[in-house]
Amino acid sequence: MVHGIIKKMNLTLISIFIAILFVVIATIIRPQAAKAAEMFSFGGLHTVTLPCTCPATASNSIIYIFDYKTKTPMALVYAPYSSKLYSQYNFETGKYELGSYIPGAGAELCQEYSGNSCIPILSDGLIDMSPGFGTSI
Repeated sequence: MVHGIIKKMNLTLISIFIAILFVVIATIIRPQAAKAAEMFSFGGLHTVTLPCTCPATASNSIIYIFDYKTKTPMALVYAPYSSKLYSQYNFETGKYELGSYIPGAGAELCQEYSGNSCIPILSDGLIDMSPGFGTSI
């Protein structure tokens, strides 16, 4: 029984380590910058969702997706009033999702509370309204 508990704890620690590693890689590696007015598509495995904790951006989230087109992790801002979900209205870690985003548009849309102030979280762009994003699964 003790061996089973230790095995579960090791798997949990490994999962946390992988999630943190993915966030660090997504912050360091960025696809080439594009014009802010253009819309680009993405599609891939949704790996992590990070809620924005500062009051000004509390309804937003950063979604980390491993994009198959660019072969890089992407950090995209989901803002309920600027981003549209597909008709199933779901996005979940571990599912494959499609959508479109505007590069550079989500620069200050996600902030994390850090001590006495808020710090912006870097993102690749803002998930937009057309055609939407998510999965139908």
